[in-house]
Amino acid sequence: MILNPYSEVAGIQHSEMFFGRGADLQALRDVLTPTGAQCVSLVGQRKIGKTSLMLEFCRRFRRDYGPNSRLVYFDCQRHAECCRSVQEFFERLIEEIRLAEPGASNRNRSHVVEKTAGIDCGLGLLLERLDAAGVVTIVFFDEFDKAVASGELISGGTFGILRSLGQHLPRFAWVTSTHRYLHALFEESFAANAVSPIRQRSESDFFNIAPTQVVGLFSVKEAQDLVCEPGVRVGIPFTENEQAAILRFGGRFPYFLQRAAFKMFAAKERGDDQCFDLLEASTREATPLWNGYLTKLSQSSREILNLVVNEKPVSASTEMELLRDMSLVYPDSKSNSYRPFSESFGSFVRADSMTSADLSGNRGLLDKTISVRSVSRWGTYLGLLIVGAAMIPCSSWLAGYIQWKTGWSGYWNDLRLLIRGAAAMDFVAISALLARKRTDWEFSGRAAIVACLVLFGVYVLGDRTVPIASAAGFAVLVGTAAVTLIQPKK
Repeated sequence: MILNPYSEVAGIQHSEMFFGRGADLQALRDVLTPTGAQCVSLVGQRKIGKTSLMLEFCRRFRRDYGPNSRLVYFDCQRHAECCRSVQEFFERLIEEIRLAEPGASNRNRSHVVEKTAGIDCGLGLLLERLDAAGVVTIVFFDEFDKAVASGELISGGTFGILRSLGQHLPRFAWVTSTHRYLHALFEESFAANAVSPIRQRSESDFFNIAPTQVVGLFSVKEAQDLVCEPGVRVGIPFTENEQAAILRFGGRFPYFLQRAAFKMFAAKERGDDQCFDLLEASTREATPLWNGYLTKLSQSSREILNLVVNEKPVSASTEMELLRDMSLVYPDSKSNSYRPFSESFGSFVRADSMTSADLSGNRGLLDKTISVRSVSRWGTYLGLLIVGAAMIPCSSWLAGYIQWKTGWSGYWNDLRLLIRGAAAMDFVAISALLARKRTDWEFSGRAAIVACLVLFGVYVLGDRTVPIASAAGFAVLVGTAAVTLIQPKK
């Protein structure tokens, strides 16, 4: 069995599986010079590829900084326990810097801990000694949001120390990776941890010295390379239709492209001819992440995103730039407008736009709102409800009329059951489609097949199943309307 070449998603560990990001790597290389490295703040959406970018930089450019250079990857999420105190944070950082020395191994770990225990200022001594020896040290802080949120670190002067070292040592720099801009994260942490104004001024200088580099979506070519090249290398290339399906789902977002390609490749290797069914599974897998993206948007940003996915004209604004920085939209030069990062994500946003509940984070179940768009959908539901309900009493009349006109007395009961069964099933089919928030023909066809099977059961079992089916369909439709149209604020 061939190893699936699309399996690496939690930080690309091998350079041959790293695609694109040439401009991002070069931008980092331009500021992280061996003789005057500058601190940098990487900002990008979750799963956009910040971790992979930092790991690839370390692999690709390590030799450029000399044989004794220390390019250190420090994952604040993996070392979350060290963010509980300033001393533990610096002890672990010193340990990682020393272990990054060429030839160092984990067997030195206990010695390092013992030597640095209780010396929170030891970082400065170590870096000054390395700088004097001409050794370049660059620390890549991944998931730096966790460190900023720590009350102990932000109140204990941690970031002031790092800022000072980054400013005064020419061969030392740090690179942070966060989901949002540093100034916004610091302001939230200042408020949450009641940091004094004096300490705020000291700590805010940390992000003032670091220019921001946004890690965004792939270009069209980068997306195509990621989808096509790994399969070609192992001799199982995707067809044009399969490539198009993956690109519709993932668009220009590398993580979602890779997940769809992973599922498609696994199905092809098994000889499964239902490859395209896997994209529905990819959508279900992506739904929690996509919901997370949307809930972090302000109401105005959410409204602009709705305009984009519905192909309405949108003017340039701060909210639009924010959506672009969050990798939710990209400028389309052909149409001179913005587009969602993928067709599937656009469909998801359109389906989710049935409510304009405030997205500020208030999740009170009793504080509910109905959007203007939802009011129009109430009319749609009401119309369907009236039509469906009217079909049931009219079905007997219709069957009787057909029997009177045709004289098919022997088939009258069968006709009555079939027509009344169809009237009952219109509730079930409509509510199922609405509940799934799907409008594609594939799902509609499956719903129609299910409806036919249930209808056949109504015909076989007899007249007493019709009121049961009618009541069930009515209840499902009303429940769907209530859940979909009246929702708590998120």
